[in-house]
Amino acid sequence: MYLGQTDKLLTEDEDDVQKVEGEILFEKKTPFQTICLFVEKNGAVSLTLDKYWQFYSPEEHIYHESLMTVPMVISKSIDRVAILGGGDGLAVREAVKFPEMKEIFLVELDPEMIRMASEHPFMKSLSKNALADARVRVLAMDAKKFLAENKKPFDVIICDFPDPTNPVLAKLFSKEFYRTVAEHLAPGGVVAVQGSSPSSELDFVTTYVNLGAIFAHVRPYTPEMRTMGTAGMFVASNAPIVQRRAFPGGLRFLNEKTMDRMFDRGTAAGRQLLEKYNALVA
Repeated sequence: MYLGQTDKLLTEDEDDVQKVEGEILFEKKTPFQTICLFVEKNGAVSLTLDKYWQFYSPEEHIYHESLMTVPMVISKSIDRVAILGGGDGLAVREAVKFPEMKEIFLVELDPEMIRMASEHPFMKSLSKNALADARVRVLAMDAKKFLAENKKPFDVIICDFPDPTNPVLAKLFSKEFYRTVAEHLAPGGVVAVQGSSPSSELDFVTTYVNLGAIFAHVRPYTPEMRTMGTAGMFVASNAPIVQRRAFPGGLRFLNEKTMDRMFDRGTAAGRQLLEKYNALVA
């Protein structure tokens, strides 16, 4: 979740080592990325991947409630859920608030992200130890491979990938990938996508257009955070996008009014950017 800032957040030295002023809680260079969990000067905790901000602890609930809960209240069923990406476990924390959900698969490419989320005391506390819920299955594997090997459809699929800052990540925002996701949705199922901030205009509108080429119904929505900025998200389905169940208990941000406001802002941003970039993304 890199919300459209044009610069990496933290300074670098000559060896390209991330420098922070607070305590580093966890740092690991893996074959996939460099993970850094650290305490900010104000006592908040941030997670970066390759120096790009992923979450800021005072605000992450806004992002994760929005990404996870909105599709859950829209989908016709929520028996079977898959989260692609999101290895920090915070989207899982929101999913397990629904008692009627029967099973959820967290699919994360980097095993070290899973280890940090599962074992680090701060992350276990922040996620309310959601990865230990009996309904959760955690898999360290490529999202496309996971979908190819699973024949039983999902009611909700969450695509919680970093922004498409390189060609490898861009493939996870393509029409081809969304077509594969659609093939694994149950009738009435919903996909939710972290789709870049509207301030990353071309990324946002490209995701919008690519989803619209595959799904009959697509709605953008934009949760706003004081520090992290505005996130761009989408729900897509081949069934009408309407609320079908109540919000669960334990939410700190999301309710009917905040959801309506996010959809209103997202619709306005989407319309403006579609008009601006129509010739490029058509």
